[in-house]
Amino acid sequence: IVKATIGDISESPKPGDVPYKDCIIAIHLKNIDVLSGNLPDDDIVVFIWGMKDNKLLPASDLKKGQKVKFELAKWNDVESEYGSYNRIELADDELLMLDVYWGKFVK
Repeated sequence: IVKATIGDISESPKPGDVPYKDCIIAIHLKNIDVLSGNLPDDDIVVFIWGMKDNKLLPASDLKKGQKVKFELAKWNDVESEYGSYNRIELADDELLMLDVYWGKFVK
């Protein structure tokens, strides 16, 4: 579980404007504070649901600079479950070099 600052975030599509009903968005996390577990990276990319069943989810309201808390799983461990969904990547190609995780909000 980590608490971090959003460095960048991809935009969720508008429901009905795209030919798919589910979409994953990418979030660049920085200034990471590890609350439990082990995370060797200072900056990471996290995928999270942005739209499901043509409805925007809370992640679609997140903004750059906002503090968030996530429970993380290594992308490689969940890619078989989530990897086939439409995904909106980050625009900065340098961020593609960072380690990737799947995230779930923690309150």
